[in-house]
Amino acid sequence: MSKYVRRHRSTVSREAVLDYLSSSDSPRTEEEIAVHLQLRDRADLRYCLNAMLRTGEVLCNRLGGFGLTRRMDLVTGQVQAHPDGYGFLLQEEEGVDLFLSPRQMQSVLHGDRVIARVSGIDRAGRMRGEVVEVTERAHSRIAGQYRVDGNYRYVAPIEPRLRDIEIPADAVGEAEPNDHVIVELTRQPELHVPPQGRVVELVQARSSLHLAMTLIAHAHDLPTDWPAAVEAELKALPQPVRHTPDREDLRELPLVTIDGADARDFDDAVYCEPDGQGWRLLVAIADVSHYVRPGTALDAEAARRSTSVYFPTQVIPMLPEVLSNQLCSLIPGEDRLCMACELHLDGSGNPLHSRFFPATLRSQARLSYDEVAALQDSRKAPPHLQQLFRLYALLHERRARAGMLEFETEEVHMDFDADDRISAITPVQRNDAHRLIEECMLAANVAAAQTLQRRKHPALYRVHEPPPAERLEELRAALQGLNLSLGGKGRPNITHYAEVLQQARQQQLGPLVQTLLLRSMPLAIYSHQSQGHFGLHFKHYTHYTSPIRRYPDVLVHRALKGESSPALKGHAVSCSTRERRAEQAERDVVRWCKCDYLKDHVGTEFSGIITNVQAFGLFVELQGLLMDGLVHVSTLPGDYYHYDRVALVLRGERLGRSFRMGQAVRVKLVRVDMDTRRIDLRLI
Repeated sequence: MSKYVRRHRSTVSREAVLDYLSSSDSPRTEEEIAVHLQLRDRADLRYCLNAMLRTGEVLCNRLGGFGLTRRMDLVTGQVQAHPDGYGFLLQEEEGVDLFLSPRQMQSVLHGDRVIARVSGIDRAGRMRGEVVEVTERAHSRIAGQYRVDGNYRYVAPIEPRLRDIEIPADAVGEAEPNDHVIVELTRQPELHVPPQGRVVELVQARSSLHLAMTLIAHAHDLPTDWPAAVEAELKALPQPVRHTPDREDLRELPLVTIDGADARDFDDAVYCEPDGQGWRLLVAIADVSHYVRPGTALDAEAARRSTSVYFPTQVIPMLPEVLSNQLCSLIPGEDRLCMACELHLDGSGNPLHSRFFPATLRSQARLSYDEVAALQDSRKAPPHLQQLFRLYALLHERRARAGMLEFETEEVHMDFDADDRISAITPVQRNDAHRLIEECMLAANVAAAQTLQRRKHPALYRVHEPPPAERLEELRAALQGLNLSLGGKGRPNITHYAEVLQQARQQQLGPLVQTLLLRSMPLAIYSHQSQGHFGLHFKHYTHYTSPIRRYPDVLVHRALKGESSPALKGHAVSCSTRERRAEQAERDVVRWCKCDYLKDHVGTEFSGIITNVQAFGLFVELQGLLMDGLVHVSTLPGDYYHYDRVALVLRGERLGRSFRMGQAVRVKLVRVDMDTRRIDLRLI
């Protein structure tokens, strides 16, 4: 495959190649494709074919013929490994995930993109997959701990779903046993041949938490250093910020930022005033796109990162600090450039019209949610905040009438001591100030999507598709076991979800049914096409309000200015993928912190809620910690337990005692594993 590599953008149309291969009755060689497309220069064709091989659209057979993967009864997807050695192929097109046996997993690593064929059905009724070809390797560097076992040297990865990396004696560098290191892969895994690498960096850290954050960042391939070209461009940025005649002047309006007390970037400010019988709402957002221009090293790095990553005591930002914390941060009393959304709404909160324009603002105050809620409770809020609360009440009521689905979510705040260890975990109380800002941001995001649709300007949208048929079938079966039913037949909407959740809460089944509903829905993604947002019940939706921390918002700002962004489809895929990567890294660090906290509490009893039931046991979330652990089925008392796959229940054979999601239990913490970030529990 290496001969099909070239380092510039191909001028050959992928669509033309796909059309030709689709109409052909067998795979075609490079020469046949070139003759059909009347190409003189084969280099561009090779570049195009190489790209299609990487994405898995085509496969090259042993005779050099290129054929469409879908016509060869093959599927493409990403490998999801399990720490116990087996894995799954998550199909990119709609279809059932394939089970990959430990033997099949020998030639791949977690995250690799592969082409596979269906090889049958195993005893558990799962469709088995057989890896045909690896199209893209997910890892070139891996973080882990260097270990020695006799004459065998290896690195045990921080990511538990990755295999050990063999280290030859001459590739150890200065590493000593148990050092934390970064290893560069020199040989990817093959059947019966383990992956091999060389140590390229020793990881030093000021605390255990800092070490964990560094290693987890490396494990998820999160960029942490800024390229020299970015540093050079930052020095050329114009400072201080100055108002220019091409921008509207909002500096005299009392725009304010409202965020959490520990917020780390401030990119949105709001203002509201009466407008006849209705309101004028301004949602002003930091104008990141003014500084981050297409074709620059800064833009390329922002696109590569796609999102900021928030660890408990550290941020890996999408933008350098001079932008995220200075030029683009809406600091009170400082002039800042912004993109403003002006919304006019009637007396019932219905949107009348909107416009977007570049402006200059001067934030009047940096307020926290608690401060704003306290002002409202004491009735001492200034007039513009009073108007915001009045409008919020109407917007919230309007969405509720339209079938808004409100989940009861819990959050906790972690305090850290001087040694970077958790000193306290406290629940976060949401108030109307949180919801006020949410409603303003939702309204601005919807207005941005509608504006782009009306202009027919290419842009990125936030898309949340309806639940797929197989998940709906599983959901209905689980609800039936609870004597509940979901309306909408084959195509329920969010109103039907809200109705069944309300019924469940009346029967004290709210947490259980909420979990079932969430699991039935796919994850939201970015797309170059507006396909609606199922969960929010919006026909058109995008992300406009957070360009300091999200690259899609930067692209949306450019589109609102009438600027074009090439490769939107590619940006949609990469931004969605990197969003998941960031979320997983954040979860891993939080779990590490909580495990570090809990290792001093082994033997302690906790109240908990069963959040998942499997044949091998129960997952229980510890009350007040938002941390779940496993109660293995072998530790359940006094009976043989069997798993009811339809009702999602573990039920005792002799005594009939059953365990289901949402059930309150008391458990004892019996083990904390810092390497895998897991805890084991025992039922009391």
